[in-house]
Amino acid sequence: MSIECPILLQSNLDPDKLAIRVSGGLITYSRFHQDICRFQSGLKKKNILTSDVLIISSDFDYHYLCLFFACLREGVIVFPLNHSWKNNYITHLLDSVFSHDSSQFKFVFVSNTLSELFTLTRSELYDYSYQVQEIEQVDKLDSIFSFKYDLDQPATFLFTSGSCGTPKIATHYFKHHYENAVFSNMILNFMPGDTWLHTLPMYHVSGISICFRVFFGGGTLSLELEDLHNFDSTLKFTHISLVPTLLNRFKSVFSDSNWTNKNSIKSILVGGAQCPRSLLDYSIQYQLPVYLTYGLTENSSQVAVRKLSSQDRFFSLENTAVSISEHGSLLIKGSSLFHGYLMNGKYKLDLDQNGYFDTKDKVAFDGDGFLIQGRIDNMFISGGENIQPEEIEQAILTSGSVQEAYVVGVSDLKFGVVPALFVHMDTFSEVFVLNYLRDRLPNYKLPKYIFDLYAIKLKNTSFKINRSDLSLIAQKNLDT
Repeated sequence: MSIECPILLQSNLDPDKLAIRVSGGLITYSRFHQDICRFQSGLKKKNILTSDVLIISSDFDYHYLCLFFACLREGVIVFPLNHSWKNNYITHLLDSVFSHDSSQFKFVFVSNTLSELFTLTRSELYDYSYQVQEIEQVDKLDSIFSFKYDLDQPATFLFTSGSCGTPKIATHYFKHHYENAVFSNMILNFMPGDTWLHTLPMYHVSGISICFRVFFGGGTLSLELEDLHNFDSTLKFTHISLVPTLLNRFKSVFSDSNWTNKNSIKSILVGGAQCPRSLLDYSIQYQLPVYLTYGLTENSSQVAVRKLSSQDRFFSLENTAVSISEHGSLLIKGSSLFHGYLMNGKYKLDLDQNGYFDTKDKVAFDGDGFLIQGRIDNMFISGGENIQPEEIEQAILTSGSVQEAYVVGVSDLKFGVVPALFVHMDTFSEVFVLNYLRDRLPNYKLPKYIFDLYAIKLKNTSFKINRSDLSLIAQKNLDT
């Protein structure tokens, strides 16, 4: 089954309708469609065909976006990578996960650091390498294009966040991204005429989902914020997706009484990590339309949403059914659930007898909604007591003096494992943290070690912190 490309449909209905805002210019749906066709022609000229894998390690810009949708039209699988990853790390990951699959796929590498990456990757694994704009066909275009999307065609390979260990490759069909976008737009009231300011990376499902929501909603995507440090009151948008650290960084703009665009904002979607109590209070004080979102790569982004002003529970999207396992973890199933992990040349999807996928996130149901309590696989036992890291993290985040907090377990001769806490504060103070927590947690849950998060060097970081890296750093500091 296939569906018409919404970009072409919008172009036919209103060629001059605004599709994309870029710094210094506006791009209509008609031009966007034509530029996608140029990349489709380039894919064909370079013999990049249906079911080939296009690995992209490049900065996100308009050309990237055109290439992305050209691949989807042609059935080419897009595999975006974190372009800030070190070259040897990329090589290690790709060679390890595809070592058994090299005969199943044809791989094409697209990178803005092409020469360095190509010398490091195995020549027998990656068939061709290009820079993004090398694929665009600017002269005579191929006249035979696909303007439809095959719903049952693999569309993307995405690394899971790997926040708890080595990332896995999640495979999504086009229908999974499409369904999540449609039902997400219903909750977030995104419609034609609205503008979504793009702030999240395209190597993560959250960044991809924004593009699907915008173009299947007939709206406008803003790529004007090329540097997150340049967020200011000149930007015009109705929707924006943020992680808590970005919301904290942008507070001065959101609370600016002279910002005329503020009243046009319909949704500020916040997710990716626990949101400090101080930020929630700030959002309520300034009447910001904040929606807390819970999602995961395996569900093509969103699972559930909590509207800050009126709810204290998360409610799932209409296409996602939720339940709870005997271990207290959230179970989900629905039309957005991915096809499976790519492992040894096969797709693996573990479901229970009722067709539910175990998210491994600990929850408590309250009426029709649920509360999120933390990752089950984050929990560890210290001296016979269960420690849920998120409980400690949430406790210190209520202080208002801590912007980020992460707890991991480290080895201890007496208790086996003890909690170590990493915090981000304007002025780091171990004494403040311990004194604050003593009044709110039992002694066995108090962190034995406290580290300044931004005084350490994390390798291969994206916008989500990898707890495994933190565990190694903590243990290394204690062993020296």
